[in-house]
Amino acid sequence: DYQQQTVVPLDHYEESRPPRRQGRSLLLSFYDRHCMLIRQAGYSKREIKETMKEVERVKRERMVTDLFLPASPIDETMERLMDTVKQFFPKKDAALSATTSKVGTMNC
Repeated sequence: DYQQQTVVPLDHYEESRPPRRQGRSLLLSFYDRHCMLIRQAGYSKREIKETMKEVERVKRERMVTDLFLPASPIDETMERLMDTVKQFFPKKDAALSATTSKVGTMNC
């Protein structure tokens, strides 16, 4: 439901607002954050636990990516090389099935 609020010039607001919090005053403990999520934001303990598991999974995936990132150019080069080799040397099964299908469609 909409409520009319007074417009305050920016300069006046900046002069009258409380000072910004710094450093440690911005930190919340695990328990304070957990309680805020449950009481104020309305999340269930199950939702918080599931989200924490998802965050850990994403962290692991990023760690693996960072671990293998230096090898990425080598991997990409090998993939391109293998694609080129496959173009010039097709699998025997593919060549054989192409020949067989032509023989099978002959009208004798």
